[in-house]
Amino acid sequence: MNPLSSLSAARFCFTALALGLFGSALPIAQAAVSQSPLIIGSDIPGSLALVPSVEWPTVLSVANIGNYVASTRYSGYFDSEKCYLYQYGTQDVDRYFYPASTTSSASNFRCTGDKQWSGNFLNWAATPTIDPFRSALTGGNRIVDSTTSTILQKARHSGQNSAGNRINTGQNMAQLTGALPLNNWSNLNIRLQGLNFDMLISNWADKIGGSEASGEGQAEWVDYDPENSAQWSGGKLNTAYTPRGQSVKSVYRLKVQVKVCVSEALKEANCKLYPNGQYKPEGLLQQYSDRLRYSAFSYLNDGNSLRDGGVLRANQAYIGPNPPDQTKGRAEWSSTTGILVTNPSPAEANATNANIDGGSRVANSGVINYINKFGSMPYSGNNYKNLKDYDPVSELYYTAIRYFKNQGNVTAYSNLTGDSDNRYAQADGFPVVTTWNDPITYSCQKNVILGIGDVNTWNDKNLPGNTRRNAEPDIPPEVDADKTVDVSKVTAEVASLEGITISTPFSGRENSAYIAGLAYDAHVRDQRGDLSGNQTISTYWVDVRENQQLKSKTSNQYWLATKYGGFTVPQNFDPDKANSASITEAMWTTNGQILSTGDKRPDNFFVGGDADAMVSGLKNAFSKIVQETSTTSTSLGSNSTELETGSALFRSSFEPKYWSGDLQSLSINSSGVASNIATWSAAAQLDNASPDGRTILTSNALTSSTRALDANVTYSSGGKSFKWSVLDSDAKTALRQTADGTTLVSDAEGEARLNYLRGDRSYETRSSNPMRTRKSRLGDIVNSDPYYAGPMDFGYNLLSGASWGQAGPGYLTFRQTIKDSKPFVVVGANDGMLHAFDTSTNGGNELFAFVPRTLLGQLYRLTQRDYSHRYYVDGGITVGHAWVDSAWKTLAVGTAGAGGNSIFALDVTDPSAPSVKWEFSSSQMNYPIQRPSLVALENGKFGVIVTSGFVNGTATSGKVWILDAANGSVMASFTVNTSGGLGEAVAVDLTNDRIADRLYVPDTNGNIWRFDLKGADPANWGIPSTLGSSPLFTARVGNTTTDAVQPITSALSVTLNKYGNPVVLFGTGSYYQTGDSDVPASPRLESYYGLIDKGVTIQRSALVQQTFIAQQSSGTRTLRVVSNNDIPSDKSGWYLDLAFNNNRQGERVIARSKLRNGALTFTSLIPSPDACKGGGISALMIIDAQTGSRLTYSPLDFNGDGVINDQDYYLAADGTKIPYSGLIDTQQGIVKTPTYINRGDSADTDLICYTGSATGQPQCEPVNKGSRVSERASWREIR
Repeated sequence: MNPLSSLSAARFCFTALALGLFGSALPIAQAAVSQSPLIIGSDIPGSLALVPSVEWPTVLSVANIGNYVASTRYSGYFDSEKCYLYQYGTQDVDRYFYPASTTSSASNFRCTGDKQWSGNFLNWAATPTIDPFRSALTGGNRIVDSTTSTILQKARHSGQNSAGNRINTGQNMAQLTGALPLNNWSNLNIRLQGLNFDMLISNWADKIGGSEASGEGQAEWVDYDPENSAQWSGGKLNTAYTPRGQSVKSVYRLKVQVKVCVSEALKEANCKLYPNGQYKPEGLLQQYSDRLRYSAFSYLNDGNSLRDGGVLRANQAYIGPNPPDQTKGRAEWSSTTGILVTNPSPAEANATNANIDGGSRVANSGVINYINKFGSMPYSGNNYKNLKDYDPVSELYYTAIRYFKNQGNVTAYSNLTGDSDNRYAQADGFPVVTTWNDPITYSCQKNVILGIGDVNTWNDKNLPGNTRRNAEPDIPPEVDADKTVDVSKVTAEVASLEGITISTPFSGRENSAYIAGLAYDAHVRDQRGDLSGNQTISTYWVDVRENQQLKSKTSNQYWLATKYGGFTVPQNFDPDKANSASITEAMWTTNGQILSTGDKRPDNFFVGGDADAMVSGLKNAFSKIVQETSTTSTSLGSNSTELETGSALFRSSFEPKYWSGDLQSLSINSSGVASNIATWSAAAQLDNASPDGRTILTSNALTSSTRALDANVTYSSGGKSFKWSVLDSDAKTALRQTADGTTLVSDAEGEARLNYLRGDRSYETRSSNPMRTRKSRLGDIVNSDPYYAGPMDFGYNLLSGASWGQAGPGYLTFRQTIKDSKPFVVVGANDGMLHAFDTSTNGGNELFAFVPRTLLGQLYRLTQRDYSHRYYVDGGITVGHAWVDSAWKTLAVGTAGAGGNSIFALDVTDPSAPSVKWEFSSSQMNYPIQRPSLVALENGKFGVIVTSGFVNGTATSGKVWILDAANGSVMASFTVNTSGGLGEAVAVDLTNDRIADRLYVPDTNGNIWRFDLKGADPANWGIPSTLGSSPLFTARVGNTTTDAVQPITSALSVTLNKYGNPVVLFGTGSYYQTGDSDVPASPRLESYYGLIDKGVTIQRSALVQQTFIAQQSSGTRTLRVVSNNDIPSDKSGWYLDLAFNNNRQGERVIARSKLRNGALTFTSLIPSPDACKGGGISALMIIDAQTGSRLTYSPLDFNGDGVINDQDYYLAADGTKIPYSGLIDTQQGIVKTPTYINRGDSADTDLICYTGSATGQPQCEPVNKGSRVSERASWREIR
């Protein structure tokens, strides 16, 4: 727990560091919780340009080739594991399939209900390649998108080829049993050709090409209608339609539209719940919208074979509704409803309208809308233009390269011609953007091109360096002036490296393979000489296999482009000297796949025609793209956390290359010098341990409760060993999960994953499907602060009264019983486990580990070779004593933090024989990153207090739970009226009886909430009546309600003033969300506050301002002087703005503060102004806790000469010596909460120890002992 702590008498100082190393200073609580440490500069967004080569083979090619095989899973808009019914209406929009029940692969996806269709069959029958591409990227093209309904529509078939027709194919009809409701059909014939969004089915091949039925007895198609009894017999579809007793061979017409996300029970795997309570389908673009910025390119829909190049459809931008940087965003859907915004870029649409007819015909814009709708925008009424015939793909790709080079639009590529209808049709109903923004906003960002198209391209040679002019117009002047690349030269380099001949034309149609040369050049050579560093581009591509044929590498420009535009470039690679031996196989293909051509598949190359494989490939591609966009600073390799145990410091660390971590013990000598040589390393000890011999536990299955208090809650009791032979079936299924959320690996592979997680390193080098290589078994330790559990005395012998029984007297006996227990340190790691390490003589050995049950379904990611960092067990930890079930126990209570929504308790009374007490989770819990509290309550029970934590985006409310420490059940809960995330609850003992009397809870909207815990009945606990439903205080940059709020993410500290009022101490700022590492031109002002709680709402205007009155440079240090303003009795506290002379640098407080002998110690973070470098610097401040003013003495050795004397004072202009209040040391980097070490009464000074992120070297300095305070004033806080 966070125990009552006697600051004057405690022997040990327990460091509690709240540095959130993962997240946006602007806006408040709107961005996503970052899943990688911001401190290493890993949150730089990547730029992804989508480059669909949009012409008819790309759109019309079939996604799932061959005849239908019932046991094969097919991808598309339909869910293979659902059975569908068809809704018929008089309007097209009212005709659609909708899910009615479920099926499974075990039954070959068959459906048994009347008139039911298998979703798996519909995917096979009615899916062009572009639809699973759209589904994977956007969730699919929504023809209906409202607050109550979402209906997806297949891509339009223009009739320019016969793709999708399945006539006289020799289909085995037995395979169709349960696939669709047929009544004794002998054949199945399907036609998509020329039907726009419809599909025809018939038993009769000779009738499938008919026109719409015009009257009785006609042998043409009729609309499929489940309510028309003339079509049906016993729930099955007749081969003949029998109106008025006549029988005619029937062709049935269906609209290929599907209602999705219909309910909790029948929702698809890609449905996301929005705050309005409705689900919407989402794809990779939405899922990665906080980590990638997107742009889109395509051709003009111009049938002229001499039309060159491509055009920009949407400038690079964040597309989510809550982007990390509001100035670079284009909200393409609603954060409340998930509904797509039709025209998120009206300025771009209007500019194109001005070039059409000056009207408003172009009313669609944005990346998602373009990907969903290209090729399906009528130019008038229901009139559509054919899809593009000629695809100069190298010129399209070159357009995207020009964009990244910031070279500007090519006029000949983008000019619209003809009348207004033709201009609109050429624009395809979307903007043609001629004003380009620079897509490279960070010198270290990664840039990626993702394309899709067929290899049978046309006339794409008109590029810089080309000498083959056949079938090409005059070269545009902007292209002719481009001397940054020679396509003939760079394509010849690819040919030489591959050992083949690449001719021009490449494969007929006056085309080229210049895309391969351009991709190689962009990948290995700096594309932006005007920026620092090297800006390169990686290429990914989907080959749609026109005519269902995959061409070999010698005839496939995309195979070449993805190999040479996507391989892992080794250090010191010189493209001017490279040869075939310079690029090894392991650099470009690690997937082990052999294509039908006999060629190995480049990792960045994906094949259409197998939609399931393409979708899986796209998911892997985005994961790999995000990995590429994670930038690791070379100036920083670890963060450090320390706590003091008498004579040792514990330092946790991580390194991002392998995402491994360590916990080391460091000794301190009698002079106060901390060694940088570890006494022991937990990682080394763990690597020497036997995987089978480790004690690793997990919880039993979580179940729900019918109690009203437990609404939206699940919890478990007890646990079991984390071994395959012991786990229940649900746990095993969770360990078999894959990225698509539906496919499961085999039991054998699930067991292999578990063995890998236990530490079996052999799986990292197995020949088939090796798992992720690790540097150590111990995962990275980032935000979970090590908690030392040695001899502890929380004073619980003072517990008295009937409700406590023998607890008070029994506490002394309990402490005597456990006095010889092993001391240990417990810490969470992002290997999925909480670890406990022995700190006794045989230190560093793992005593036990624990895997939260709620994380089992995500552990597969840790085994993947393309692993992209995320958090697992990354929350705060508390170890303390508790009276549970009429006995004293030592409990370790922790959370998954940014890894998930659970809290757990372990019985560690004997750390050599731990047991799982319980695990608690709730759908209302988000990311409980902070440390939970373990406290005694007036009802005679110990409670665990936890909040709902930080959120992705905006919340509708927050939650505070008080759980029974004995079993995890809810004793009380409070709903907090806030749209922000909740921070750590701090419990306060006001009466010195070791029982919590009050809670304070901060949120990311700047609020401080107060809850009183008076009386034995939890129903009476809550916000005091004097506050109503309002917070005690809201932190703002000014005194009015219109001023920006200041988020509170660090832990609160509480002390008492001389009048007995609690003083609540905290700083503001955020460093846990994506974008928080960015420092805008005008960063928000943050502050430190001391609030005197008098039971009424506090306004900022009721506080006294302290300021930095002077700053002075001294070597690498900047020394600060704080003002000395008094706090009149009519004021409610003080505040200190973190800016000298209003020079805002983005300074903020994100770490836990410390109270010691009347002084307040806190550190602040000033992020590096260059987000690519990561890290930053910190100020270490020591001021008066009651007033926020400077102390009357100099607290530190500010000038670094080893002693504290009159040289550690600021000399004012009038000659007065004024104590310094803080320092910034640029050599240290970021400093978290320091550790104080009491050197004894005989010493003149104590020690303050900390580790800066820039050095990793523990540093201890003299610190003034300060003035002693009374016992009463020091026993305040149950943290």
